[in-house]
Amino acid sequence: MSKEQLQEMREEIYARHSDGSALTDGETQNVEELRAQERRLENAWIFGEWRERHGARLIFRDDASVSVGARGGMYDELGVYKFISPEEPSFETIWTVYYDEAGDPVVVVPRPDGSNYIYPFHRSRKEVYERSGDLLESVETGFYYTIIQ
Repeated sequence: MSKEQLQEMREEIYARHSDGSALTDGETQNVEELRAQERRLENAWIFGEWRERHGARLIFRDDASVSVGARGGMYDELGVYKFISPEEPSFETIWTVYYDEAGDPVVVVPRPDGSNYIYPFHRSRKEVYERSGDLLESVETGFYYTIIQ
C-alpha cells in the first residue's frame, strides 16, 4: 500500500469519531500499526540489504519484516572482532522506526532474547553503527553496516 492509502485508512478511523467519542482498543491498535507502516515508507531508503565487514547482514523489507543474519563473532571492548563458536543463528522479526530529538530516524529490531538492536541514522543514510539496548539506554556493539546498492 502507498503512504497515501495508509493515511486515508487512518483518517477514516478518526472520521468515525468526529463526534469526540473515544477510539476502541482495536481502532487504537490499527491506527498505531498504520502510523508505524507510514514511518517505514517515509524512510524507504532503509529497504534492502545491509552488510557488516565480517559477514553479518540485515535485510529490511517494506512489509515490516527484517532478516537478521547469523553472526560468527562479536567485538570486544577494544573493537577487536573475536570469532565465537557456535555462531549466533539468524532470525526474522518486525522492525519499527522512531525519531530522535533531532528528527533523525532510529530503527529498532527486537531480538529473540528480549533485548533490541538499535540503528540510529544520524549522519548518513548509507551506513550505521549498531547499538544494543533500548531507546533510552544503549551501548555500541561494534558492528558497522553499509547498504549494498
